[in-house]
Amino acid sequence: MPSTPRYRLPYGDLDGALTRLDTIIFGGWSPRIAGIVASTRTFAYHGGFNADGSVSADGTIVIPDNSTKYVQRTYDGTVSADASLDLANKIPMAKVTTLSGAITHFEDIREAAFWALRATLILLYGGTAGDLVYSDGAAPAVLGVGAAPDGYVLTLDSGLPSWMAPSGGGGGSSSVWANTVLQMHMDGTNGSTTFTDQKGRTCTPSGNAQISTAQSKFGGASALFDGTGDYVTVTHHKSLNLVAHFTIELWVKTSQIGRQFATLVEKDDGSFGTGSWSLLFNRVTANDGLVYFAQKEVHSDGSFVVSSTTAINDGNWHHIAVVAIGNNYMIFVDGVLEDQASSNAGFGKHTGNLLIGKSVFSTREYNGYMDELRILKGVAAYTTDFTPPTSAFADS
Repeated sequence: MPSTPRYRLPYGDLDGALTRLDTIIFGGWSPRIAGIVASTRTFAYHGGFNADGSVSADGTIVIPDNSTKYVQRTYDGTVSADASLDLANKIPMAKVTTLSGAITHFEDIREAAFWALRATLILLYGGTAGDLVYSDGAAPAVLGVGAAPDGYVLTLDSGLPSWMAPSGGGGGSSSVWANTVLQMHMDGTNGSTTFTDQKGRTCTPSGNAQISTAQSKFGGASALFDGTGDYVTVTHHKSLNLVAHFTIELWVKTSQIGRQFATLVEKDDGSFGTGSWSLLFNRVTANDGLVYFAQKEVHSDGSFVVSSTTAINDGNWHHIAVVAIGNNYMIFVDGVLEDQASSNAGFGKHTGNLLIGKSVFSTREYNGYMDELRILKGVAAYTTDFTPPTSAFADS
């Protein structure tokens, strides 16, 4: 069975304007059933949000003739018609029987399956704006949002929902760890070319990118890039495509000048489409040291969303964090909020790798040290000034 999911639902979004939140079950949002196409073997379903943050479109699936199949979807939105239920890996939708070229029997099995799995049904309660009504198959109950501020996480544990404040910094939190999609301590022996992501992504160094014990923020080592062909490629995974709420943070130590658009981290498929983003510095000039977060192509109008007022290329360690809550973006340097703005560039799915220390443009390489890189998806770890982490991020 998939691990316990956690979803960030900002209180500001639960304002009574909606009448229903789709069902949340384990790793994903359950799809709504559209029905059948008369006199055919076609079953229609509605799309919705998936566990990986992507959005599935409405669709149809043709059921094999003269058969009984279970229509189910995986947690990334893929729909299939199977001979048996796969409750460990899929969300059941319907039991469909066909005969002589048409669907003859249709049974909605979602609710029955939820109860069997002790899942939690969560709806937006129309009587009191912001309250949530849920049921575990016994009786409905109300979870009041109350004064839960932006950034709280809706947590499902043991089939019961609760609100939890996410924690940033060096401490651990099961909700934060569940929403961590990349975490690299940059630890190891001096000169090592082994880079490890604690969430299991494949990391491949290029050039002379290596672990160095000459400098570190935590753990006695950091990543070293010399600005000439050095970078680390994190192989694309759908979880690395950002959604409307996220946090990107890392420590850097650099004196780099003479390189415009020096890139710290970037995810781009090369077409600069929706979903592409880049965290870089030295944008206006090759020496300014100011940090910028960009969506889509960095030369497009409005693509630079937020920028720092502090130059980071002074040879000291600096903590950088970019946080998004919906279309609202913030950038922090050493725990201080330095800029915030809105962007409608949006998010989308692409298969470009995540690059550390360079851009898809080979001339935008980083020269310096880097430590404790973390990306949270679905969680805004910081919304006001904060004390930067005082220890390495916990792996739990």
